[in-house]
Amino acid sequence: MTNYRLIRLIPKSLVCALLIHAGAAAGFAQQSAPNCAMEGAVVNALTGEVVPRARLTVTTGGAAVETTGDNGGRWSFPAVPCGTVQLVVSRPGFLPYVHGQRPGHVVTPMMLFAGMPLHDVKVELVPQAVVTGRVLDDQGDPVVNATVSVLSSRVTDGRFVFQQAAGVNTNDIGEFRLANLAKGRYIICARRNPSSSSAREALADSCWPGPVEGGMSSSTEIAAGRDLRVDFNLIRVAAVHVRGTVSGQPAGRGFSISLMRRLDASGYGGNYPGTVRPDGAFDIAGVPPGDYVLTGSLFENTRRLFARMPVNVGQSDVNDVAVHMEEGFALTARVRIESAADPAPAVPQFTVSLRPAEQGLAGGQVKWAEDHRTIAFAELTPGEYQLTATAPAPFYVKAATIGGQDILRGAAALSAGGGEIDIVLRDDGGRIEGDVSDAQGNPLNGAIMAVPRAGRPVIGSTMTGGYFKLQNLEPGDYTVYAWDDAQAVAWADAEWMRPYATQGAAVTVTAGQNTQTKLKRIDLAGQ
Repeated sequence: MTNYRLIRLIPKSLVCALLIHAGAAAGFAQQSAPNCAMEGAVVNALTGEVVPRARLTVTTGGAAVETTGDNGGRWSFPAVPCGTVQLVVSRPGFLPYVHGQRPGHVVTPMMLFAGMPLHDVKVELVPQAVVTGRVLDDQGDPVVNATVSVLSSRVTDGRFVFQQAAGVNTNDIGEFRLANLAKGRYIICARRNPSSSSAREALADSCWPGPVEGGMSSSTEIAAGRDLRVDFNLIRVAAVHVRGTVSGQPAGRGFSISLMRRLDASGYGGNYPGTVRPDGAFDIAGVPPGDYVLTGSLFENTRRLFARMPVNVGQSDVNDVAVHMEEGFALTARVRIESAADPAPAVPQFTVSLRPAEQGLAGGQVKWAEDHRTIAFAELTPGEYQLTATAPAPFYVKAATIGGQDILRGAAALSAGGGEIDIVLRDDGGRIEGDVSDAQGNPLNGAIMAVPRAGRPVIGSTMTGGYFKLQNLEPGDYTVYAWDDAQAVAWADAEWMRPYATQGAAVTVTAGQNTQTKLKRIDLAGQ
């Protein structure tokens, strides 16, 4: 969830100096001469206290002007080019502020006009959160050069997952410091880097407040500006060898492979690297117990070869693992149009990809045929994939199947010889339009999300005065929401969505028809 805040303009009589929407800018001639001006102050977003000596940069038309605030937090740009500008503010101990960069938000652009200087522009900097601590082993000795990772909660494909956001190594007494953390939910993990090949023990990973697999229930909320102390004690566990052979690679050529822990989408757990000798043998040492995926790839002339195999590691060495290098397989998708028009419109080229649902898979290369009716996916590895596609107006993607399986609304297992993907486009979509406002009826900008009963939502944004229009929608029932931040919405998590069920509008989209609705914006930033 973002921590940037909109600039506040004081006094209110100068609000006109900021253009509320970019469309109105067409009525003003942008000037390159440095005859515009602005001044204001930088304050702490939590306490309201001044932030001294912040660094500020105004960029417009490719030119950048810099200044530094004084001890009282005041700053000024007495002569900068007019037009649309970007303001960047930074100060050690605070998260950087970049006006206009708020993913998922509709942000008012900042405009400067000759003869209309901006006064008392207040910029609020959010203090960073910091996590410090030590990593010790089970004897109380410091673990030097251990990796301490920060996994932060992010919404991916409509669900919360924890993804690595930062990491540091411990120093000579096992200490670490993780800075520049924004408000959010986190899991902090420590692990010792793989030890020597002769070691028969390893230090097991440790995560605070709980394991990565626990998801949200194992995480903690870290507030903006908080200083948190977290210490780790890594427990000694058995470390074993994983040995075997790789076949199918070019003769006399070695290459690298690795064991990756089989975890969720966070991918945390690192990997244990190994080398395949020219005779095909490999020996990966210092591997603690767990479920892994053995992966490797290499290029040979114009071919790309893959190896992928699940490996379970227990308390004793794993020997005689046999894995075969295979060339990536190709898959064809055929696109057809269902239309009431006569003749039917031509098939357009659109954005399409196969998204891997498992670790260690390759999404493949995409190549369209000249007639746009056939798509070739090359260099795929066997596994589960889901097709994502966005068709241009006036089409929508009605269906995508392979062997009778729906690959558009869920993942399907793909392998060589599994048949073709059938993609169906239609041009009889409906429309939803309406307005977004606050509780008092004042228009608001926001991100619009139309959630169908099954499948991925359609996301758009408001235009002037809170107005929005979603086009080319598949006919059916939707729940339509307005959010301040679409990237923070876990739309695929029924439990997370339940509190907002009554705040969306139930809308039925009819083929070729327009449906009107009104929405109240849901603000997640303050929750």
